[in-house]
Amino acid sequence: MKTKKVTFFPSFFLIAILFLTILSSQIALGAGPGSSWPYFRPVDLSAATPAASYQVKVTLASGQYTHMKSDGSDIRFYDESNNLCVYWIETWNNTGNSTIWVKVPTAGTTTLAMYYGNASATAVSSGTSTFDFFDDFNGSSLAANWQQSTTSGTVSVSGGIATLSCNATSGSASAYISSPFTPATTSFVLEVKHQEGAYNRNRFYATTSNFAGSPLGFDYGYFSSQTTAQSTGQVFYNTFPGTTSLTSNTDYLTQWRITDGSTYNWNTYLYSTGAAISNGTKTGTLATNVRYIHMGVSEVSGTTEKIDWVRLRQNAVTEPTSTVGNEASTTGASPLSFTTSGSFVVPDGVTSLTVECWGAGGGGSTITSSGRRGGGGGGGAFASSVIAVSPGNIFPIVVGTGGAANTAGTNSTFNTSTVIAAGGNGGTSNATTAGTGGTTANSTGSTKYAGGDGATGGTTYSGGGGGGAGSTGAGGNAPTAASGSFGTGTSQNGGNGGASVSGSTNGNNGNTYGGGGSGACTNSSTARTGGSGANGQVIISWCTPPAAPSVTSPVRYCQNSTASPLTATGSSLLWYTVPTGGTGSSTAPTPSTATIGTTSYYVSQTVGCEGPRAQIDVIIYRPVSAVNNQTNVSCFGGNDGTITIQASGGVGAYQFSVSNGATYTTGSNPNPYTYPGLSANNQYKIRVKDSLGCESIAIP
Repeated sequence: MKTKKVTFFPSFFLIAILFLTILSSQIALGAGPGSSWPYFRPVDLSAATPAASYQVKVTLASGQYTHMKSDGSDIRFYDESNNLCVYWIETWNNTGNSTIWVKVPTAGTTTLAMYYGNASATAVSSGTSTFDFFDDFNGSSLAANWQQSTTSGTVSVSGGIATLSCNATSGSASAYISSPFTPATTSFVLEVKHQEGAYNRNRFYATTSNFAGSPLGFDYGYFSSQTTAQSTGQVFYNTFPGTTSLTSNTDYLTQWRITDGSTYNWNTYLYSTGAAISNGTKTGTLATNVRYIHMGVSEVSGTTEKIDWVRLRQNAVTEPTSTVGNEASTTGASPLSFTTSGSFVVPDGVTSLTVECWGAGGGGSTITSSGRRGGGGGGGAFASSVIAVSPGNIFPIVVGTGGAANTAGTNSTFNTSTVIAAGGNGGTSNATTAGTGGTTANSTGSTKYAGGDGATGGTTYSGGGGGGAGSTGAGGNAPTAASGSFGTGTSQNGGNGGASVSGSTNGNNGNTYGGGGSGACTNSSTARTGGSGANGQVIISWCTPPAAPSVTSPVRYCQNSTASPLTATGSSLLWYTVPTGGTGSSTAPTPSTATIGTTSYYVSQTVGCEGPRAQIDVIIYRPVSAVNNQTNVSCFGGNDGTITIQASGGVGAYQFSVSNGATYTTGSNPNPYTYPGLSANNQYKIRVKDSLGCESIAIP
């Protein structure tokens, strides 16, 4: 990526097919560059890569840059087999569209993963590594592969641009550069981004040798019919088209699509939009292989070409297009436990979270005076809620830290204040006073349980720590100080308090999660430290909704015909008569056919949680009917009578019968339909049948 390019110009040729996607199951969490890249987006390809080392264009849109570095230098691509893919950033605009070319190692690849979010990552964008031939003219001179030829002309390289200038008006004045290239396959795309300072004889050839000129047997390029340098030019292809198509100081892309020994197509596009230039699409054939690019100006003073870059990539009849999916986190799958503070990114497709928080336990009392028994710390509280979210939301997670001696444990929180589980209080320093458990009043959530209180220090034993609350109830209070007593933690995940001690002993630490520490004891002047409270935790659970069931819609019936129950393919189906809300039924509805018109039904499937609803439209049509005209036989015993039947209603195409439906016409029939060659000796009963199989009432 050239640092001199800061303005977005969208790419060309590969027309994006936009549709929502999900990450292929072949790309697993934890793959890619590692945990230092905490986010990824799936990149689904419209067709499998047709060859190894094939270059695919990826376009990022506004809103897809969250968590990326501002210059995109942290982007990394991996394929389905976890192979690293090299890439080149053609254009970058983190508030709009950006274009990236990715070289995919393996043929048959249908999904890539784009990882990002590593603030320490360095840039690895490389056109040289991505394309089969590439030069963006960085430096102050041409690379060794280029040859130049000048007569009253100059070639200079500066700021990532190669400038070719003709400085005299004569038949010999010129400035040309030429380089060989080696395609990876026999079908390839050669492209040049350029602009002209002025036009007269500006040439771009894919050709057979250095400075060989056009291989087509006639000249082509961007010319002017005037005798001096001009600010506008025309696409010249063995003749002037008579229309001006090109403007100086405007970026264009010249492209050749070549297949060895056959196709030689030359195209010109406006770079900013990718639109084809008027008269700029030329198709041709060439039996000779081309392996050189040749560019330059000649004959008229003041004409210039400014070459930004040249690239060579593989070609395919159907080039894969890409779709970038929604952001997901690489941190893990549901349920996700946080034992240290961090952030949570809502995965793709998730709209609801169950958040459970356990507050930290308080520390027990430190004792510095002989003969005292310290009080225990309080246990942490529990709180939980179900939270409505959107994919990509980021929430801060704070895991409460267990209190040191004499210190309260801190709260565990989700999104600062959305869910709060209060920490337990610490025991009082050098006192028997215990800490109380975290309270429901200081917690926030739809379900809340208090932590257990620590026990007061006794005459022989210190107070045990209070038990941490769990998801099923409050933490247990520590009983009156006794040998090894402590408050019991409550299931699930509430930790026991630290056990009481005697003699001259430090207090015991609380147990995970949220247990309070026990008080210390001393029988001397040596201070003893109260036990620390245990840390809290946060657990986030979610379900990624399944896709909507597979359905067939619309379903068609004739009025008053017999309908069958609706069908869908999915698991644990629920049927609705409204697109949102309502109460689903596990029994598929049988549509009423009494009324002409359209009625919509909706069905979802549940795999862990309920997914979106698919719509089925049931259309009831007016019954098919028929009218007829007849022509009698011309004479008795003749067989030149006719019956003409006109059908209406129902759903075409129609089939016709004059045998009361015993036999019908087949294939595609006109309407009205005429039966010829009828005799007067037979009785005819007319019916019409539509494409739904509905029949009209017989006409005698």
